[in-house]
Amino acid sequence: MQRDVCGCAERSAVASRLNSAPLERSRNLKWRAICPTLAWVRWSIVPAVAFIALCLDRGYQSDFWQHLARGMQIVADGHVLHHDPFSFLTTNLLIRDANWLTQVMYWRAYSVGGLELVQVANALIVALTLLVLIRHAHRKCKSLAAAMLAGAIAFLGLWQMLLIRPQTLSLLLFALLHQQLDGKPGRRLLILVAAVMALWCNLHGGFAIGLVLVGACCFSDMVDSRVQRQSIPAWPIVTLALGFAGTLFNPWGIEIYRVSSEIAFRASSRGIEEWLPPTMGSLAGQILFLSIVLIVALSIKTRRKPGIREACLAIFFLPLAFHSTRMIAWWLLAMTPTLADLIARIVTEKHSARDLRPSWMAAAVMLLLGAEVALSVPWMERYNPVMGTLRSGHRIESDVEAAAAHIPPGSRVFTRLEWGGRLDCVLGPQNSVCMDGWIELYSDPQWHDFQTVSAGQPGWQKILDRWRVNQLLLDKSYHAQLLAKVRESGQWEQRFASGPAILLVRRKALQS
Repeated sequence: MQRDVCGCAERSAVASRLNSAPLERSRNLKWRAICPTLAWVRWSIVPAVAFIALCLDRGYQSDFWQHLARGMQIVADGHVLHHDPFSFLTTNLLIRDANWLTQVMYWRAYSVGGLELVQVANALIVALTLLVLIRHAHRKCKSLAAAMLAGAIAFLGLWQMLLIRPQTLSLLLFALLHQQLDGKPGRRLLILVAAVMALWCNLHGGFAIGLVLVGACCFSDMVDSRVQRQSIPAWPIVTLALGFAGTLFNPWGIEIYRVSSEIAFRASSRGIEEWLPPTMGSLAGQILFLSIVLIVALSIKTRRKPGIREACLAIFFLPLAFHSTRMIAWWLLAMTPTLADLIARIVTEKHSARDLRPSWMAAAVMLLLGAEVALSVPWMERYNPVMGTLRSGHRIESDVEAAAAHIPPGSRVFTRLEWGGRLDCVLGPQNSVCMDGWIELYSDPQWHDFQTVSAGQPGWQKILDRWRVNQLLLDKSYHAQLLAKVRESGQWEQRFASGPAILLVRRKALQS
């Protein structure tokens, strides 16, 4: 009788353990699903660092303010702008602006959360772009470590161009389009190309680079068909035609191409730095050189011949990268998957299975990374040890705005090109500013006169008299020579100063 009781107890214990085993396995599966792994860290490290860096940036947003001013005016008028309401040098000039939809979104976001919200949104878009790029590279090389390394190189090359401006959206659309074009062709792809290009041509004037990407991919497929002695399929031509048709869905139709090309030509001819050929003195130029060396060296090392698609991308985008610093971004986005594939052939992952196991170390890294991301947003600035100690959170925009508060309505203001957009926002559509960042609007004589005044060269006072300028908002460093000449002339007096911004007014009004 006692033995039966013991046997029943043993059977009951075994049954209990068997019944609890599925529960334990279920808990383990849940733990594995939510606990970070090394793969999580590799996926998130580059996008997170980019987000943190862009959120902590307190540099002057030279391009953003001119776009914000136009967005403000578009919303007020209820239609796209056909005339420039901000500069007294371009009052009767027709404008065509492919950035109009981004400008409206900027103004809507700024109205809700100020510059802080726009900056966080811009950082999120860049982080998403890098995530798409790393995913594309990983799909090509099957190595997350190689994709992460190639993505980090691309981020460094893009760093100089990552201001708050419509080009950020172009980077994301380019990465998405490239990822899709690298897949198998199909009806969904054709629809996607047309939809992306239709959206792109209303977000940023760089939409034409999307057609270059489509053209490179379509051309490579046609060459591949010829090499394999197959008939050329119709889908590449149809894809390119749909992409071009999509770009015509804008308020100005095909006229937008002329305007976009004019912007690039005038920016290059007038010496705007990012439109000039890259040099080894810039980070973007150094990363361009590094990427080329790595691709060539690793191709030789691994004896891997470039595919037809890769060769076509290089032929289409490398000359553009050598032509101007701004075009390096497209070269990096186009060639990062290729670079990742080459790196993966050298740096093999010996413990790929271990990277998928839950790890307390990975959890700690993700927790630290998440805390840094949270503290980097502008609203957490007071709690961030970096801001206010290692680096000031002060913005030059506040100095420009403070000076603008002392400018009466109806004034004509001369200031540096980068500050013109901020004055557009503060002073409003009163044709108050001499020049802002829309350099394609100004004639060559006007540009020459503006450069003459900015440098304080002979004839500067006559130009200001002819333009009837009665307010000077100068940068005490950038305009050091002009500022000295202004003070020597005795015709101007200082009214206000804040940081680098110095406001001077005429002592005597010009006689009409």
